[in-house]
Amino acid sequence: MVTVNFNRKDMSAIEQAAMARWQLARAAAIGDQRRADNDGAGIDRVGVMAEVAVARLLGADYSLTSIGIDSGIDMWVGGVSIDVKGTMRPNGRLLFKSITAFKADAAVLVNTVDGNEMAVQVMGGIGKQMFNNVATMMDLGRGQTMVCEIDQLMPIQEFWLALMKRKFA
Repeated sequence: MVTVNFNRKDMSAIEQAAMARWQLARAAAIGDQRRADNDGAGIDRVGVMAEVAVARLLGADYSLTSIGIDSGIDMWVGGVSIDVKGTMRPNGRLLFKSITAFKADAAVLVNTVDGNEMAVQVMGGIGKQMFNNVATMMDLGRGQTMVCEIDQLMPIQEFWLALMKRKFA
């Protein structure tokens, strides 16, 4: 796990992008992943923070100002597509409704940091095939979902190394 801290300037840009994303999604009647203990705008803020943190760590092609409903791919590192999943839950898990909902080549899980709204923890990453092999189906209250625990993820440092080997092979 790696903690990524943001400064006030970063957070200003993140808040602006998150609000634009939230407004666009509401205008398009796209539902969010709202739970009883969080708000819709906060979900978008966590999502943008997660994407910025992962892009910085991995040196990914990513633009904070690219606004729109993504296709399940948030960024690219070389020829590898990545879906970034952010969660507000301590010890959150990587979730996909099904393997067909896992559109990218790989996914990275990012958790918020309790008591610090200007930081996130990048927990690790996993390729689509490995996710399909290790995830278990669970009902978390909204139907069956594929669940991958944090300890099943590749530590982010190893994930980065694997990406670099693939990128420069």
